[in-house]
Amino acid sequence: MSGFSEDRRLRAAVKRDKLLGMLRFGDYSVDVGARVVERDGVEQHLEPQAFDLLVHLLAHRERVVPKAELLDEVWGDQFVSESALTTRIKEVRQALGDNGTRQTVIRNFRGRGYRFVADAVEDLRPRTARAEVDAHAALVGRDVDLAEAAGLVHTSKLVTLVGPGGVGKTTLARELIGRSGDQHADGVRVVELAHTSDPASLIHVLRRDTGLVDARTSDALIAAVAALDAVILLDNCEHLIAEVGRLVAGILARNGTVRLLATSRERLGVPAEQVWPLAPLGETAAQQLLLARARLTQPDFSWGVGDEVDVNRILHAIDRLPLAIEMAAARLPTIGVSELADLLTSRLDLLGSADRAAVARHSTIDELIGWSESLLTGTERDLLTTMSVFSGPVTITDIAAVAAGEAAELAMGPLAGLVDKSLAVADTTRSPTTYRLLETVRAYAEKRRPPDVAAAHARHVAVTVTTCDRLIRTVDEPVATARLEALTAEIRAAHAWARTHDTVLAGELTAALLRYAHERPWAEPNAWAGALAELPDLAEPARLAAFAALAAEASNRGDFTRSRHLAEQAANSTDLRVVGFAYDTLANIGLYSGDLDAAHHHAALLLELGEHCDDAMIRSLGVSTEVLSFVYDGQVGEGEAAFERLNTVTELSPTSAAWIAYTEGEVLAAAGRIAPATDAYRRAIELGTSVGSLFVVSVSNVSSLAAATRASDAPLDAFVPLLEEYRRTQSLTHAVTTLRNLIEAMVNAGMTEPAMRIAGALSSSAVKSTYGAESDRVEAVRGAAIAAAGSESVDEWLREGARHDAPWALDHAIDILNERRAATE
Repeated sequence: MSGFSEDRRLRAAVKRDKLLGMLRFGDYSVDVGARVVERDGVEQHLEPQAFDLLVHLLAHRERVVPKAELLDEVWGDQFVSESALTTRIKEVRQALGDNGTRQTVIRNFRGRGYRFVADAVEDLRPRTARAEVDAHAALVGRDVDLAEAAGLVHTSKLVTLVGPGGVGKTTLARELIGRSGDQHADGVRVVELAHTSDPASLIHVLRRDTGLVDARTSDALIAAVAALDAVILLDNCEHLIAEVGRLVAGILARNGTVRLLATSRERLGVPAEQVWPLAPLGETAAQQLLLARARLTQPDFSWGVGDEVDVNRILHAIDRLPLAIEMAAARLPTIGVSELADLLTSRLDLLGSADRAAVARHSTIDELIGWSESLLTGTERDLLTTMSVFSGPVTITDIAAVAAGEAAELAMGPLAGLVDKSLAVADTTRSPTTYRLLETVRAYAEKRRPPDVAAAHARHVAVTVTTCDRLIRTVDEPVATARLEALTAEIRAAHAWARTHDTVLAGELTAALLRYAHERPWAEPNAWAGALAELPDLAEPARLAAFAALAAEASNRGDFTRSRHLAEQAANSTDLRVVGFAYDTLANIGLYSGDLDAAHHHAALLLELGEHCDDAMIRSLGVSTEVLSFVYDGQVGEGEAAFERLNTVTELSPTSAAWIAYTEGEVLAAAGRIAPATDAYRRAIELGTSVGSLFVVSVSNVSSLAAATRASDAPLDAFVPLLEEYRRTQSLTHAVTTLRNLIEAMVNAGMTEPAMRIAGALSSSAVKSTYGAESDRVEAVRGAAIAAAGSESVDEWLREGARHDAPWALDHAIDILNERRAATE
């Protein structure tokens, strides 16, 4: 019914991390587990569906939740009208002291959906002592910066927070977007650039971190980003300053609704950029932060009045930079105020400048890190160097694999020492706990890292990805998916290293990522494959793995000639994963282009290969292709028989089960059994969403609407969120299929003129052609239009539409449907 795969992934993450145990806003508290809403301790009655509605809006308070998603989430398989949703919204508002006029808790965004907008939502889960200190101290002394920078973010399209390393730009930026997100329908997005060293990766990081994974070209991505009603944080831009500047200039040139917030040691140099310089802390704020951080090590720590001179010596030596204060504070309880002041003053005086203002403040940070490092044990120093190879937060298992040590010994020994000394950060809110070096510390430590550490890192990542590739083909796919998502930055770094130093390893990584990247879809590995394929003297296994990835990419673009050429070569690989992926691509080309004999042939090869290597995922793809090739050829009975005969694969991964459910839906829909077909599509959507397999979710949504259209009961409003999502992600292939189904629904609803204009815009040779049953339906719709309005009018409307293209058809359809809905509200 609805296609909100990325949003459902967010919902799954929310539930998995138990973010909704107990929440409070204003006078109200919501206990999700007990299903109770209270105001000042007095329970407020809510019907079960109204409570579920409130919880879903709370879970996704960072964005506008479409009506179709709420209907799907709360009512599931039940078919209800929007009036049921409106009734429950009113019930929630009444229970929370809101109404449709003030909308202080739940706001209606006309034509889009609803959003929870009440301020000061507080998570009432127990917090650690460190979390309490962090929450209190992170923004000490930043009230003026917060107020002034928030005003700039509200009025400007681009704001850059500028300051030296360690001054707290990221902390301030994240607080700013947290406060401004409620003002934007698409909420906030964070694009982390600290771990991206290759300028060519910038566009892929933007695509992934913004969730615009279907925007396959750079231009499409820039357009989609510009169109977001969101605040996007571009964090740590300084090492890619020129590339980020060009990218930001391109986004702003689109004159869209997005607002950008950047952090950097220097301005981006883009027209209309508003710069807010972030200075070190004032004296009083610096003292407060130093004391708060020192008490993390010794809760009763304090200093006397006579120590204030030495305290100020410490703060002057480290320029009152928050990061430097944290590192100095970790030593303060054990060394003492006076001795620490002497050590820091003598150490940092070695900078040799008579004018401290002339010394770059990041040099102060480097000196402090060097001093902190000199106080480490040998094993702590070695681990610090090793950990600099990791691009993001990783588990103790990852660290131990690269450091060639025992996980328990590392965790209890040198790793604990690095955390205690504020050189590494442990995130205990995750399970398992993850660790990372502070970014400035990592940059310092990697300068002396020996080459064998990067090699060990790349080998570990390759082994991990290969293991996950095996698991995503089984019922353990959710575990493997979570692992791969967490390792994205490490995979990026490992593949880049391998392309330069070990192309055999690069080929292994490419092969292991084929299936995972294709199903999500994750476009970045295709770019890596393209770079790999261009290398001279590339070994055959690596070359064919790259060809397999590039073949699938070409197929998705509709370039079937290039795709077929690459896939046929890849099918000669000795790596059965590559062979299976190539067969699947060739099978899909047959289904897309109407070459059903080729689809049958490659379905048989997939079935045979799946049996040979005992791979349930490959076999399920063979089942799906075999059945669909019959159905799309109009042989519905043969398709039903093949489905019953071949569908004996057990222990399927969620993605494989989703494709089987989708296939069942196609069989049932072709047989005219619309209700059970819709149920099958819904199962496919739920299964695919559970592991982030967006490909099967998208096609299932399209087919579900198509089935409802055939039954003449597809509400036109149900097309809007799906079309808007395709416009946002620039996914025109799925948009065209959806529009063809919309045309039929519009003709059924008496909207013949706009339907035929849209049909005309889709008649271009550049648009995916139809065949078989779909072609018959297109002709039947045209016949129905002629019967309703006459051939002369229909031909004229088709000619008018043919002056435009598919993107115009998408925009026009959304506008028409929104105007229709507004007229009826």
